[in-house]
Amino acid sequence: MKPSIYLETSVIGCLAMRLSGVLRIAANQQITRDWWDNHRERYDLFISR
Repeated sequence: MKPSIYLETSVIGCLAMRLSGVLRIAANQQITRDWWDNHRERYDLFISR
């Protein structure tokens, strides 16, 4: 059984957004995308309605 993670809706929004021109925001977006691409399979993911 995988560990469960409950995601905020802002995580999904971050994945859907275009890369920001603000360096700090773009870095956070890239970290989120990297986690999504490389680590999400390890967890059962949940999000609120």
